[in-house]
Amino acid sequence: MRRIIFFLLTLSILINAQGNKSDSKLTIQPYGYFKLDMIYDSDLMSIGNFARWVLPQSTDDATPTTHITANESRLGFLVNKGDISGKIEFDFFGVGVGENKPGIMIRKAYAQAKLKNFTIRAGQDSDVISPLVPGTINYTVAWWAGDIGYRRPMVKLFNTNNRFTWTAAIARNIGGDINGDGFDDGTAAVIPEFQGRLAYKLLEKHTIGLSGHYAQRDTLGTDGKYEAWSANLDLSAKITQQLTLNGSSYVGSNTASMLGGIGNASTMDGVMSQGGWLNLKFNPKTNYSVSAGIVMDDPCDCDLNDGARSKNTTIFTNIYYDILQGFLVGFEMSYWATEYKNMDTATAIVGQVAFRYNF
Repeated sequence: MRRIIFFLLTLSILINAQGNKSDSKLTIQPYGYFKLDMIYDSDLMSIGNFARWVLPQSTDDATPTTHITANESRLGFLVNKGDISGKIEFDFFGVGVGENKPGIMIRKAYAQAKLKNFTIRAGQDSDVISPLVPGTINYTVAWWAGDIGYRRPMVKLFNTNNRFTWTAAIARNIGGDINGDGFDDGTAAVIPEFQGRLAYKLLEKHTIGLSGHYAQRDTLGTDGKYEAWSANLDLSAKITQQLTLNGSSYVGSNTASMLGGIGNASTMDGVMSQGGWLNLKFNPKTNYSVSAGIVMDDPCDCDLNDGARSKNTTIFTNIYYDILQGFLVGFEMSYWATEYKNMDTATAIVGQVAFRYNF
């Protein structure tokens, strides 16, 4: 199977290659932003520097906490030479030795070539599925709360023809280790993960997309093989020049590696889940912007053990204000409700102030 995939991919590239050398000049453009987040949680949250869900409440008394971090600060470089381009981008949410000694985390690192009939991109990039994200100040953009899709190594092919866009990818199969034998079940399956998306532009300003992924995992004979998959719908509607409504929804099984199902671990029989989000953005093209939305992730209780996270709901609103030449101050308020199977629902209010400068 791997040889067939490799042969077809190589053949397609050779057929579509331009075959002429480029005399274009190499350019490298830096970009990024500095960001400081100050966060107040009215009760214990996972993880603190960013919100994923409310932790179970063991007592009737809340445990408020505060966090201050600059880890979301981001640096990237765009490389271009004619029909060849690339990107490398990182932030500081990698594994560090302390809150004031963060670790560098590679977010994206890829090169791409524009061929006659499509563009090929190879490296680490965002997942093909559910490409839209809600406009939150919180770092996670509603991951584990209804927005699925992350980043991983992949080979991606894509093209836009008039109003129609298609994307296909072969990606690293990250599956976890549900039987504890020390081997990643995705790697053991040998076959990579497959992702795809079709999108269509309506009336020159609205876009609707359908996407999905499929992966098989293997426990190397101890329990057998199991599957992970998702089907997704995304929509971006430009209501006016200043007002945009974005949204996405999904249904799937064993979506933990896609940051779905509130992160509940995969099982042999599968953890079914569904979720989605809606986000209204108002950008009057002056010195401020406003965003508000609701997100929800809902695994099926029938696939969960007692005490597992069974539903995660968030309502958020935020504003960014430009106080001086791109130096932004932002404020976000969000309400979180995390349900646990056969346990009390845990709730919290999260307040966040951010200082950000884009360059």
